[in-house]
Amino acid sequence: MSDHDLSWVLEPVRLLFSERLFSAAHPEALPNGTEVLTDLDRAMLLENSQELPREYRIWQDVQANAVSPFYCTDAYATISMDPVLEALFQVYHAGFYPCGWRRGNHIVCFDPSVLEGHGTGCLLDYPV
Repeated sequence: MSDHDLSWVLEPVRLLFSERLFSAAHPEALPNGTEVLTDLDRAMLLENSQELPREYRIWQDVQANAVSPFYCTDAYATISMDPVLEALFQVYHAGFYPCGWRRGNHIVCFDPSVLEGHGTGCLLDYPV
């Protein structure tokens, strides 16, 4: 494996341990057309509900459809070509929390900077 390939593979792992994660520090890195939410209740509704407004798709279905082709194949090298997975990484890389998908192929994310002062882990501890 070349150094470039290794760097590409390790980039998501490094992101998990960086200060960038959930910092909302890089909105310019969000994919074009991203809908940014500041309402945590709305973000959790889009992430967890099976009954959404017509303009949204069920988030769990979108994610499952994006990764399902890779479960039974050796096609991991093509994973970056999937628009959902690419958008997911871009949102995390920008410091936001992906929580939904709007019809027309636009990701929806939550701006965690609105939680400042609420203590750490509140996004993970939010009741579903």
